[in-house]
Amino acid sequence: MTTDLSQADVHDATNREHAILRVWKDTMSTAKTHLKHKHFRLDNAKLKRAQELLKVGTETETIERALDHVIEEHRRDRLAWEANQRFLSSGAEIEDVYGKLRD
Repeated sequence: MTTDLSQADVHDATNREHAILRVWKDTMSTAKTHLKHKHFRLDNAKLKRAQELLKVGTETETIERALDHVIEEHRRDRLAWEANQRFLSSGAEIEDVYGKLRD
């Protein structure tokens, strides 16, 4: 019997999704990743639409990818805000070369 999780459990149809999630968890770059079983009441049409847009095969992947997108968008927003704050505090002067900012 194989002890390799990626081969042992993935072929068992009842454990397929959980085995994939365990293998995925083991290959994540961050050691603090924890998977939990959650139960949600979701709009099926939204879930299927998101699944099509993200081009993923399972509902779990859909939710994982959507969460990744939200987290990444927040990170980009924070970096843009910080860059804007640094620019404003730098004392740089902005010249209105097109005359659009006149009162």
